[in-house]
Amino acid sequence: MKTPAKDFELSLHSAQMLGTSDLAFTRCKKRKHPPIFKVSEPTIWRWVKKGILPKPVQIGGKAFWSAKDIAELIQQRAA
Repeated sequence: MKTPAKDFELSLHSAQMLGTSDLAFTRCKKRKHPPIFKVSEPTIWRWVKKGILPKPVQIGGKAFWSAKDIAELIQQRAA
């Protein structure tokens, strides 16, 4: 797994939900921050399939991950 973007901070106590464009490079034109993982969207889905990332919650036909889960994952991988 590649290093997360340095400009993006996640709180372990955050109730924030992250979309695919927050995690990976997508065609999103209105990006506020660089993606957390510097990988493509298909890589995110391969990681979900392999169990590296948790399965997302589907809301309105879109996939979202808990910021807390992603922050914990990053801390575990960094250790």
